[in-house]
Amino acid sequence: MARSVRRASWTLLLLLLAVCAFPASSALSASSRVGTDTAELAVGTLSWTPSAGNVSYGTTFAFHETDGDAKGLSNLGLLGNLTVTGPAGWNKGATATIQCEQGDGVAPTFCEQWLDTAPVAGAYTIANATGQTWTATIDLTPATIPTITSVKTSPDGQTVQVTWKGAPTDGSYWLEFMQYRSNNWVDLVDGTLPASEGTSAVFDHMGLTTGNYSVVVVSRPFDMTKDGPLPASLAYGWAVHDFPFTLKKQLQFMDPVVHGSATASGKTLTIGDLSITGIPPNSAVSLICLSGCTAKVAGTGLGKFDFRVLRNAKVKDRAVAVIRVAKAGYAGFYDRIVFHISASGLIHETRSCMRPGKTTPVACASIK
Repeated sequence: MARSVRRASWTLLLLLLAVCAFPASSALSASSRVGTDTAELAVGTLSWTPSAGNVSYGTTFAFHETDGDAKGLSNLGLLGNLTVTGPAGWNKGATATIQCEQGDGVAPTFCEQWLDTAPVAGAYTIANATGQTWTATIDLTPATIPTITSVKTSPDGQTVQVTWKGAPTDGSYWLEFMQYRSNNWVDLVDGTLPASEGTSAVFDHMGLTTGNYSVVVVSRPFDMTKDGPLPASLAYGWAVHDFPFTLKKQLQFMDPVVHGSATASGKTLTIGDLSITGIPPNSAVSLICLSGCTAKVAGTGLGKFDFRVLRNAKVKDRAVAVIRVAKAGYAGFYDRIVFHISASGLIHETRSCMRPGKTTPVACASIK
């Protein structure tokens, strides 16, 4: 069953890996304890398929607070700047600076970060600002990269449903929805879902505008939404789906009011006045007699239009006239007027709508 992903506000730091990735086998160093607080480090790979079709890899890092009080990561200085030293040849021989982050939906005893630096076999050491160190040997097991099978957007841009396959059923997923703005990918929504909730997610209340978008799904081999130890082998797979979106403006419906008066004498009616109000400004308004009268008029209404051509006009009983109102962005208004002497009155309306650019009446409910 799909679950809505809660809105967040992260800005992408990397275009290539606009996606979270996560760790591998773990080992504790002697200096990893502060009081009762301890944490284990895991290092692993993130696999993704770029447009060229070859699988590429990044290096991922994760910490797990092992005492379970959800304070250790902060007490150990693991949520600030960290220095990573990798095996010979990693990151071109240079150290790297990361910040271990706690993403939306991730249990507070975990944090993670990634680099678009190819992993190298061996041990990695991470030091916090006070010089404490954690060391773990990387697990180079490749991931099964998920496949995004469907991205469906509602015409009004409010809802996006993403479906994927090919990922572990006992892990978790990190999802992100991005828009390309001013030569940068901007994160609109991200979050973590347990795999037990299926392989579909709904991003709602999006308010999409016309532009280019990207959906990312990352598979994890364990559930990061709840506390638990890091598994022996961590391999993460990243899938991305880029697509354009064109916002279809929703037609508005007008609800005018027709005003009129008439008197009857025998089989003839005399029109006192006829007008229409409640129309959008600068609407195209017309009236034409179809039978029993000869009036015809067209013009532009500024919220109101008077059909003066019918003022004091004499028409036959059961004379028929049609009023049309049209404006860009609106379903047209069509009103069939019958001048008929009856117990219910002298002016009778049958209201309907017109499709944009058309002049024939249709049921308003049929226009979407």
